[in-house]
Amino acid sequence: MRREELPASLKIDGHSLSWLNSIEEKVETFWETPLLQHYTNHGIDHSQRIIKALGKLLEGFPGLLNRYERFILLASIYLHDIGMQSPRHARLPEKIEYTIKEKEKVREVHNESSALMIEESITSESELSLGLNNCKEYAPYIARVSKFHRKLDLKKLGNTSIGGEEVRLQLLAALLRLGDALDADYQRVNMDYLSLWEIPVESKFHWWCHHYVQSVLIQRGHIRIYFRFPDEYKGEKVTDVIEKKAKESISRTHMVVYDILDEHGMRLYREVEIGEKTYLPKGSLQVIPDDLYGYIEDNVLNIVGYSEAESIRTGVDWYVDGVPFSDDADVRECLRKVLELVRKDKFREAFEEVDRCRLLTMSPKDRMIFSVLAGNCYYLLGNLKKSKDYYRDALKISERHVLQNVYKKEVTQTRATAFENIGLVYWIRGHLDTALKYLANGLRLHREAGHKRGEAEDLCGIGVVYLTKGDLNKSFQYLSKALEIDRQIGYKRGEAYRIGNIGVVYHYRGDLDNAQECFKEALDIGRELGHKRVQALALGNMGEISMNKGDLDEALKYHEDALEIDIQIGCRGGEAIDLGNIGLVYCAKSDLDEALKYFKKALKIYREIGNRCGEATQLGNIGLIFRRKGKLGKALRYHKKALEIDEKFGYRIEEADQLGNIGLVYADRGNPNKALEYLKNALEIDREIGYRLGEAKLLHDIGKALNLSGKETEALKYLNKSLDIFEEIGMEKEADKARKHISEICLQRKNRKE
Repeated sequence: MRREELPASLKIDGHSLSWLNSIEEKVETFWETPLLQHYTNHGIDHSQRIIKALGKLLEGFPGLLNRYERFILLASIYLHDIGMQSPRHARLPEKIEYTIKEKEKVREVHNESSALMIEESITSESELSLGLNNCKEYAPYIARVSKFHRKLDLKKLGNTSIGGEEVRLQLLAALLRLGDALDADYQRVNMDYLSLWEIPVESKFHWWCHHYVQSVLIQRGHIRIYFRFPDEYKGEKVTDVIEKKAKESISRTHMVVYDILDEHGMRLYREVEIGEKTYLPKGSLQVIPDDLYGYIEDNVLNIVGYSEAESIRTGVDWYVDGVPFSDDADVRECLRKVLELVRKDKFREAFEEVDRCRLLTMSPKDRMIFSVLAGNCYYLLGNLKKSKDYYRDALKISERHVLQNVYKKEVTQTRATAFENIGLVYWIRGHLDTALKYLANGLRLHREAGHKRGEAEDLCGIGVVYLTKGDLNKSFQYLSKALEIDRQIGYKRGEAYRIGNIGVVYHYRGDLDNAQECFKEALDIGRELGHKRVQALALGNMGEISMNKGDLDEALKYHEDALEIDIQIGCRGGEAIDLGNIGLVYCAKSDLDEALKYFKKALKIYREIGNRCGEATQLGNIGLIFRRKGKLGKALRYHKKALEIDEKFGYRIEEADQLGNIGLVYADRGNPNKALEYLKNALEIDREIGYRLGEAKLLHDIGKALNLSGKETEALKYLNKSLDIFEEIGMEKEADKARKHISEICLQRKNRKE
């Protein structure tokens, strides 16, 4: 390369230029027959484009590099990929043809192979000539910069000194790494060659991403990518995939080198930008082949779609955007497997996959998003402490300023997701005020990011917490806001779930007709969308309304229809819920043996999928059956088993429920003092966490227990308190029960006086 061809910021002369020309000449010969032809171009043209890109990047910093640094960087640009040509240095035996797996190993370690080859080339016995014979003293530094051009931690690369001047090897490797990533346009691939080889679809994905990049422009610290697409892709999601994939590849490297460049005064704009998108007439550009299109559908678009569907179905946010575009195949595969297992409610297997993937080396961004994924799996397994730890890990990673600089959108979204999910953990554990604080943080961040679906989910979460607290007016207010957003953005699945939750509010208020209307509307949306899980949930809710109205046969039909759907779609968690609901109907019919059979089936599924909360609920239900049968010892054992799980995993509301159930067993045994001890312990928990509905029910049960022990005055005090709360929160049906018991006690006293 002539001196005048070098960018001003990288110009060298004299011996250095002569040495560089010698290196260039040898490397050009070296790349005449590429070994790994199914990979994108790594030859002499690639090196010259890196020089041009770095020249543009360094335009504003003409004196940044001294003469030694310029030569070492330029030499490394020519030599950093030569390891792609040498299976021997990747420790593979020499042979005529290599398998795809062997070629992948060559590519995987080619940076280390390049370093070995550079150092080997200057030894006296070497037959390898790379043009370094007249500048052997520089070879170790060129080897180190080449070695660190990918994968390795740049912070482990030390600096050196030549001729009394500092040589910043870490800075040089950072520049080389970024320049390598910036060579990402159509010149990197020769599409005519592609038809000659049968290459893995994964490699095709890289080829087409380059093919559709018109240019990567570096100007005054801005990195901007321009695209060109075939006209037939107008409005297709595949163009978004290509854009995100190309942007992610450059952004990932940008994040790694950002701090190093910043420390040396190279302040680049934080985010890689997407420039103009041009559509060329039909036939101007090759279109994506069917196998690659299928790969993109399965490994990118479906993963994003599954994450949205699972966010709705499981109640926790599965934010994964960005990972499907990762260059790390292991991380992508882990993500795909976990989501696939979660979709089938195979939570234990999903957890095992998470545990295996935890050991993978990941970029900070992938680790941040993976932590949310892992937290969700533990959440669904019922291990809320572990899930909260993973969500907090995600928040901790997200605080790294370099991540916030380069991936502002992804960091904001992940933080919002983590806050939202931690809020749900606290909700299930019964720490309702803390849950509201975390959900409010998630809501603020989702609004900041302009993520309307996330905003609706947070509003819904807050509404559900207020529902749990018994504040039905606030619950209705937040759920209505969430529904309004869903309708604004046309998010029909969210609309169905929100309408269903509003139906639950009506149910709690005792307005069963309005509740049933909401559930029917949710069912209609589910049928319109063909969304089976939405339909099953709506049918289950309709079954509960029918049961409360006393129409047990209709209730049974609804729950059986929901069960049929959940079995059809393989939703094991939904199947367990339906079986439990059917058991409750048989319990209401006083067919206790049939109820017990269904509770045991539900318990078996919850244990199989590892859902501890569901397991505890069904143990409690079985305890209720044995209590009804008069087998109080067995009832007590089941309630205590449920209580043990609830205490271990911090399900505070469920813990209070089981304490209450145990209290009622002791009341049936004729031990009112022991009964009151358990009931009052349960009451203390519900008051502590602000669970108004639970508080009112326990006040009612304590009143009944006091009445049985002959303490009518104290009983009336508790029953009146329960009545006040039921009336306050709009639970008319429960309020009627309290009035009935108050009337009965008053009648008892009147009769006694008479």
